[in-house]
This record gives sequence, C-alpha cells and structure tokens, in this order.
Amino acid sequence: MNTYLTVDLEDFSHDLGRHLDLKPSIQPRIDALYEAYDEINNLVKTCSNSKNSRITFFITGVLAEKVPELIAKIAMDGHEIACHYYHHEVMFSKNIKEVEYMLRKAIDKLEIASNTKILGFRAPYFKIDKIQSQQYHLIEKLFKYDSSLCINSKEKLNLFYKRMKLKTLKIFPVYSDKVCFIPLRTGGTFIKIFPTPFIKSLLRKNTKAGQNKIFYIHPYEFKGGENWRLSLKDLSSLPVMRRLYWMVRQNQWLNFGNKTLNLKITKLLQNTELSGPLKDLI
Repeated sequence: MNTYLTVDLEDFSHDLGRHLDLKPSIQPRIDALYEAYDEINNLVKTCSNSKNSRITFFITGVLAEKVPELIAKIAMDGHEIACHYYHHEVMFSKNIKEVEYMLRKAIDKLEIASNTKILGFRAPYFKIDKIQSQQYHLIEKLFKYDSSLCINSKEKLNLFYKRMKLKTLKIFPVYSDKVCFIPLRTGGTFIKIFPTPFIKSLLRKNTKAGQNKIFYIHPYEFKGGENWRLSLKDLSSLPVMRRLYWMVRQNQWLNFGNKTLNLKITKLLQNTELSGPLKDLI
C-alpha cells in the first residue's frame, strides 16, 4: 500500500469569521498562508526516504479568487491542485443547485489560478451527503476522484460504490477506526492531540485493511497557528459570552499540539516513501 500526504488548504480566520458572520468581514491572512505553505513544503522535502516531493493540496475556491498568486506558486512547485469546495462549509444540508453552482465556481477559480485541470475533490469537514446519491453523482460528473469518505475496510468501500451507483468516480478514502474505543482519523486534530502510539496503532489497522495511507493536515495546525487567531477586536460584533467562548475555543485548532506536529508527522513517516499526488492513483 502507498502513503500520501494531503493538505486541506483553507484560511482559518476567514472561514471562522464567515461562519460567525463577523462585521467587518475577516480577510484571508495572506502572510500566514505563505508561511504555512513554506513549512509544509519543507516538511515534505525533508521526510525520511521521501524522494517524491509532490503532494495534493485541496484548496477552497475563495482562496483561489483572493490569493491566486499562492495557488499559482503551489502548482508551479509541482503539487496537485484539487478542489475543497468554494467556501469551507458543510455541503450535505444544501440543495443540489447551490452545490453545483459553488463547485463550478470553485473549479473555475482554481483552474484559472493554477493553470491546471482540477481532477480531485474533498468536501470540507468530510461532510458530503453519503445517504442520498445526488451530491455524489454531481461529484462524479465534475471530477475524476473523491477523497471525502472515511472508512476502515475495502468491503465498506465496495458497498458504498454500489449504494451510490457510481460508475466512473474513483474514491480514495481516508482511514478511520477506533483505537481504545476512541474514533480516530489519519489527520487533522487527531494527529495533533492524540499520542503517537495511538496514531501508530491506527496506521497498523490501516495497513491490515489494505487501504492506502492518506494523511491530511491543515495550514493552521503548525506552530504558526497563532497567526490565524481572531482577537477580541475581531470578535467584537458578537455578544460578550460568545466572544469569550470563541476566544477559548480557537485553542483546539491553533494551540493544542501545534508545536510538535511537524516532528510527529516526521516520525510517523519515518522509513516511508511518499507516493506523490493522489491523481497518480487514477
């Protein structure tokens, strides 16, 4: 089985500000995005035995619109540009016309910025409708592959293909299973917060299941996470208690485990060769 490192490139400050409907609106933290990209790029290059320094970046369309130069740089560095919807928001509760509009808009912005064909998709929060097939049929129409499914066996993947009645779409799932009764995934907050032995146990299950190992990380999860923190001033349009809540809640993404994430990923990938971008699996 192969090992892939993927990045969900979204702007925490802008996305949280939009979610909270802050006034004035929070603009992307461009310097923080570039700094995080450099850190991720260096991490990929320095991973032990990783000769292939190209990976997949799932990027929101709004960043392609607001920071096209960064997306162009990522593409020029040889990485795959894939789609992470237009805004970083939950898809499954939205009607299909709105979803199609946002997907096509995101694809358009990403292709213009990167000058590449967009082949892959991952839903924000992995939250795409997995019960009704309408959204997945739309993904099949617009993309070659999807990486929004979190499962722990090939049997479940085959059942999902049948239930959704998919014909051409390739699904590259992220592994998800329980370790000591705790549900974990191979990325994000799970890798940051839980001890390395927990994640290694999850990876052993991943290998036993015969699935490719697909890690996912976010730009704000590294030591520069503080660059995305919304201040009391940024949150000033909220009621006092909500303001205080979100001042504390941001620590989950911007503080806990951030300082050691780089080292932890390096250890997890030790003696492992990265296999390149996900599009190579098509």
